[in-house]
Amino acid sequence: MAVIQGAGMNRMRCIAFLLLMTACGPVDQERVRTLAALEVVPRDDADRRLLVEILRRHALAAGFHVDDVSKKWQEFERTSSLPASFRSSFNVGVWQGTEDEENQMLADDRGHIGRIWITFPKGTGVGRATRFREALIADIDRHWPARHAIPILPTGGLPLAKDLILVGETYRIRPEARQRYLPADRPLL
Repeated sequence: MAVIQGAGMNRMRCIAFLLLMTACGPVDQERVRTLAALEVVPRDDADRRLLVEILRRHALAAGFHVDDVSKKWQEFERTSSLPASFRSSFNVGVWQGTEDEENQMLADDRGHIGRIWITFPKGTGVGRATRFREALIADIDRHWPARHAIPILPTGGLPLAKDLILVGETYRIRPEARQRYLPADRPLL
């Protein structure tokens, strides 16, 4: 077996670096912009399993697939020193493509344990993604009629859970936190 040393090793490092750089491109901010966000609060483990089943059913109907990494994330948490804001007990994504080429939906309770936030990015496949999103939200509304809408910032991001207050069925940004996210004259989506 030959051992690569000197200039050969430097050349290999350069090739590896170039390959890595071509695989990492800038994120298309418009594609990851959140179009809809809602909160579901499951009553128990059976409710959580039902939510995963509903996500899976709608994903399969749309030609997408579900990755439930809740248990893997919890195992990772046990061996790391993550701050409380990164803790999560529910972590499920709906993806398009065998290599998870495009996210269609994320559902997690990171930073707000027990309150699962379901978010839908804009993506690129508007027709199929829209049908998936609308059918899934209608099904969630049937099972959790008390679900809450989460405000979407003009940037397409979401406010922190600690900065929200529930007003009726919708969250609003607390007045004292509003300046952190918006100019005074800018409305939420």
